[in-house]
Amino acid sequence: MESASRINWSKISEIDFNETVEALIVRDRTEGGLVAQAIDGRGGDGGIDIDVKVAKTGQLIEILQLKWFPEGFSGARSKRREQIKKSFQSAMVHKPSVWTLVVPANLTIPERQSVYALKKSQKVLIRLIGSAELNNLLAKYPKIHDWALRDAARDLLSIVGREKATLSKPGDLAAEVNNLADRSDAISPYWGFNFSSREGVTSSQIYAKREDAMEREPLFFNLEAEFGPDDSALRQEFEDSLDYGVTKRLVLPRHVVSSFTKEGPEWFAGEVGPGELHILPAENSFRNMRIDATSFNSDGKRLAAVSARREDS
Repeated sequence: MESASRINWSKISEIDFNETVEALIVRDRTEGGLVAQAIDGRGGDGGIDIDVKVAKTGQLIEILQLKWFPEGFSGARSKRREQIKKSFQSAMVHKPSVWTLVVPANLTIPERQSVYALKKSQKVLIRLIGSAELNNLLAKYPKIHDWALRDAARDLLSIVGREKATLSKPGDLAAEVNNLADRSDAISPYWGFNFSSREGVTSSQIYAKREDAMEREPLFFNLEAEFGPDDSALRQEFEDSLDYGVTKRLVLPRHVVSSFTKEGPEWFAGEVGPGELHILPAENSFRNMRIDATSFNSDGKRLAAVSARREDS
């Protein structure tokens, strides 16, 4: 094992190579009306490790052949070219439009030429996928990258007692959540956190552990709002909420909230917005408020949410 941050194609085992490449290719080729499927070769694969077909008609588009040749197929290993040739000839019986050879190494020029020379009079497009192309696929599908490295990551994390962070066994998720809760509880002796994650959005709610939390470790929100000509009614409602409180949810949309920052200790301070701001009445009094701030990226996707309360003494 070289690293848990990327796959070393020159050291990967044949089983891991086949499983990882099959997952990558099936994910990459199954789109646009096509479906890719890995073939179990126990009964003879007929020169097919993965085939790509039109989903509606079953028409064969591409055949991919996986060869675990991390050292290539030149020099003393030139006999491997005969294996590739036999696989190519077997695949041509099925008359694919594209035949692709996948190996865990970047090919030399002579190796490439030997593969392209297989075409002869065949009406087929020959493509090659080496380690560079496989790395591009790993970058394109990071979840497959993480899945492929789950065992390596677990081995590394076990050294520091953190093997459950791979979430590879039952109970690991609950253990990790509890671990995160313990770590977050240690951030501050005065403030605690309730947090959740749903559909890529992380939400956290801050609560006081002690009655004197605000005196001991003050936390502040700073809001900058820009109300346009069409927002006069909303502006009046917002100003009234600051003076008199709220009896129902008040929403300041993203075009109004130009900046929303948090001020206080290092673990708390930072910019939340621009985003959307919700002001709600707290449970025990309309003079008290609960403020929910949600941030978005440039595409409008929700990134995070934070909640706080304003209570009048």
